[in-house]
Amino acid sequence: MMGVDVEFKPKSGKDAKYKDVDLISGVTVLTDPSQFGFTIDATNDNKKDLGDSVKIKIDNDKEKIRTKCDTPFVIGAPAPLDKPKGDPSPNWVVVAFVDKDSNTGGPGTPPIPGTAMDACEIVAQSGQVTYSYTITNTGVVDVTNVTVSDDILGTVSGSPIALIPVGQSVTLTATTQVSADVTNIVTVVGEAGPNMCDAVDSVTVTVRPPPDPFECDKPIDVLTMIWDGTQPIRIKAYKGNTSDLLLADIDNIMVGDEVTVSGFTGSPNDMFWKIFEAGTSNRLGESVFHMSCSDDDMDDPEDCGKREGNSKNNNGGFINDWLLEGMIGAKNTLD
Repeated sequence: MMGVDVEFKPKSGKDAKYKDVDLISGVTVLTDPSQFGFTIDATNDNKKDLGDSVKIKIDNDKEKIRTKCDTPFVIGAPAPLDKPKGDPSPNWVVVAFVDKDSNTGGPGTPPIPGTAMDACEIVAQSGQVTYSYTITNTGVVDVTNVTVSDDILGTVSGSPIALIPVGQSVTLTATTQVSADVTNIVTVVGEAGPNMCDAVDSVTVTVRPPPDPFECDKPIDVLTMIWDGTQPIRIKAYKGNTSDLLLADIDNIMVGDEVTVSGFTGSPNDMFWKIFEAGTSNRLGESVFHMSCSDDDMDDPEDCGKREGNSKNNNGGFINDWLLEGMIGAKNTLD
């Protein structure tokens, strides 16, 4: 398309008009930040914004781009249309943008070249860390000869990547020892047709000493279990036998849900939970937990994830479809 007139009409701010423009697919040509404040955004006053949408007219062909925060902009992807809301524009691709708070990102938005997004990973003292680098081609052309460089670890193994097609991802990894806080900055450079493209990201690894080992010591007051049965349930948890104090009545427990009950201090060793079908009083059975430090299946970090519910594995007829998630004793917490 050669020699067309392009007009950007925001709801606020001055219209941006370009005369006799040569529009070339994949190339940004409408750049005059000195006149309009930004590149291709119709803004000439930093105190004003684009409003909910911007109308773009190429000669007599009109298109309206939605610029409200309820529709994310994704760099390298088609700009979202105002109507139907969020549908991809057939003509315009997002290169970069800045919101009213000077943020250069949004939901699903990779970093603008030259910027970094922080993340955080926590490891134990002098721990081994595996870094994972996922490179996604969010553009409109295939990217070739992609080099991934970590400023501390150097060129990442598997790089350069020969080809990342549009919409595809490649993940590389690197493992190293970490004994102190460190921030790694990764730079990705590739070839998009005749042009070069790049992106920068970072991660901060914060080193923490290992926690104090759990030591089981009564009284145990709080118990957390994960339901690992086959259907949603309701429970009634007692401070001992089913004739003792009712501590909790919890309904609609789904498979995989954590269930925490407190108030066991001063109770006998065996804690009974009645099990019902979810939302009903149709009883399925009972589980019993031996909350004593003498129970070698429920008193140590090694027991996390073990199947529980039939006391010390001595009692038949109980529902044993719980996984130990944690407890709080007199001295510290198992989690």
